[in-house]
Amino acid sequence: MLNGEQNARSNFPINLYIAVALCTQRGLTLELHDADQMDQLVGALTPQVAVLMLTHVNYRTGTMHDMATVMQAAHAAHAAGVLTVWDLAHSASAVPDYLTNAHAIMQALIARGVIGDFRAGSGDGHHLDILHFGFTPLDIGFKDLWHGVKDLRQVLSTGEWQQPEFR
Repeated sequence: MLNGEQNARSNFPINLYIAVALCTQRGLTLELHDADQMDQLVGALTPQVAVLMLTHVNYRTGTMHDMATVMQAAHAAHAAGVLTVWDLAHSASAVPDYLTNAHAIMQALIARGVIGDFRAGSGDGHHLDILHFGFTPLDIGFKDLWHGVKDLRQVLSTGEWQQPEFR
């Protein structure tokens, strides 16, 4: 285990709980590697490794890992025949999109039945406006997600959010 305590604190806990449970049930070894030590991770990718779990963002801090470095690990895993699982769920909230008119966009989505909320930024540019969508598998299914993304695309591409009732 390489820097396992650091990884356990910085990676999303549910991913690790699942991995620990599967390894325990099957008598397998779980190795944790810190994203800052990708060279050691790449060296550990052999055909004996079953799965590599990668993430783009530290879910607690929002710090984004260098994708060029993370992709080196993904390519090495592929070359070694290792299945790679990406958890990009936290990337959506960490990657700035500098969206303007977020309130009007959310109002247009709500009018289409897409449930979310708008969180106002500071107005001084230090904290951006946020569109927040709650995705919980108990509440929505894939079809709901698919239609929500389709609606978001239409609202943005057509400028529907610019209609007076949404401003």
